[in-house]
Amino acid sequence: LKNFKGILIVVANPLDVLTYFYQKYTGLPRNRVIGTGTFLDSARLREVIGNKLNLEPKSVHANVVGEHGDSSVVIWSGATIGGIPIRQWDGWKLEYEAEIEEEVRSAAQEIIKRKGATNHAIGLVTATLLNWILRGERRIVTLSTVLESDSDFGDVAMSAPVMISEGGIERTIKFNASAKERAAVHRSAEIISKAITSAKGA
Repeated sequence: LKNFKGILIVVANPLDVLTYFYQKYTGLPRNRVIGTGTFLDSARLREVIGNKLNLEPKSVHANVVGEHGDSSVVIWSGATIGGIPIRQWDGWKLEYEAEIEEEVRSAAQEIIKRKGATNHAIGLVTATLLNWILRGERRIVTLSTVLESDSDFGDVAMSAPVMISEGGIERTIKFNASAKERAAVHRSAEIISKAITSAKGA
């Protein structure tokens, strides 16, 4: 792939593990090997919050980071509505957070139970991502990427807020999180790291 000039988009599961190995195996720059990661999870999160508060989801800014899986983490401390921290929003209750996280995590299982697959939603997400890249739109989304060597979370691929453009990931954005949330992201990274180590030994 040394003459490959494109961008590799990873959609299959285990998403973070495959993103990691594709980047290492191909030798492509990290910014050109992208996993769809928690892009869909973050979109679902905003939709659920919007439904809960009777708001257009586009007014909600909230992200799911870490593993594309059960150990993913919602960064509530950084979530906002119209620039206002969500925990200061009139009518917001802390008990909503656990309810919403469960609804977002169980969404895929519910779709599989009803339809037998989740290919439609991830198809739309991938098409949207490709459209933004091809049009050179500089968007900030949560995608899986192999982290820089000096990352706090180790040598793994996992979802974090990134800026994309026509060249792929333009930069990874360091996100603010509470101590509890950061510890949860570390646990998520450790789960991915163990899966990577296990795959290496297979």
